Parts: sequence; structure tokens; C-alpha cells
Amino acid sequence: MLWIDGKARVEIKILGYQYEVIEEWYDDWLTVQIIAQDQNGFQWKAISPSMMTSELKSLRDWLISVRDNQMTWKFAAFMDPEIEVSYIEEGQIELSLSHAFYPHKLIKLDQGEYEKKFIISSTKEVLQEKIEEIDEMLKKFPERCSRYNN
Repeated sequence: MLWIDGKARVEIKILGYQYEVIEEWYDDWLTVQIIAQDQNGFQWKAISPSMMTSELKSLRDWLISVRDNQMTWKFAAFMDPEIEVSYIEEGQIELSLSHAFYPHKLIKLDQGEYEKKFIISSTKEVLQEKIEEIDEMLKKFPERCSRYNN
């Protein structure tokens, strides 16, 4: 899934399941790769098992709610805080990368919080495109065990 706005770009790829075999819903983690470039042209790449399959489904549902102007929540956050997506206003979303997805070259010892934010144009057409991209990810990496019926 590629988000582009001006010079800034963030590509989110699912590389696979963290665990090939799972016993409970809590084990259904996905290994996520981020390839990013900020507005200044600084580029970095990071990999982390930071999203569950159920959370990817929740992100899809949240994007649908934004597209349809029926949001219950202004943000989509996950158990691991590496990615957060927030609604700013009609046509704009903020994508925040932190922790394992923050560029290591920018870490300073005296800095308490590490977060890179991207303001991204998000028309209904762009949101629909992202929803369809997540659908493809979920076909390739479906939820294998649900919290509610394992």
C-alpha cells in the first residue's frame, strides 16, 4: 500500500506471518515493512512484526468509515504503536510512524519521543484504492484465528 503526498511517500508491505503456526488469536501477527521518504527527501526502511491480521481488517473498516463520512473514531491505532492513522479533515489523513518504524539515523539520545508524521491527501478515490489494496493483502494473509471463535 503506497501513500504519496508531494515528495513524501510511505509504502506499507506485508511480508508474511510472524509465526507460521499459531495456537491462539494473539499469535496472528504480520511482519510489516515500511519504506518511507519524508518531505525533505530523507529515506529509510524498517521491518517489524507490528500488526495483527485483525488490526489490518480494522484499518480497512476504518478507511471505509472515513470514505463514507461515518467515522466513530478519528484514528486507527494498533496494539503495537508503530503505525497510527488519524483523520484530520475532509481529504486529509495523518500517518504516524514511531518506535521500530522511526528512522534510526534520526534518533538522538536527548529526544524523548520518536515519531514521523505524514499529512496525506485522501480523497474518496484514494481511500477506495487503499481499501482495495488491503483487501488484496487480506486475501494473501487472511486472519487465521479470531479472538471470538478460536
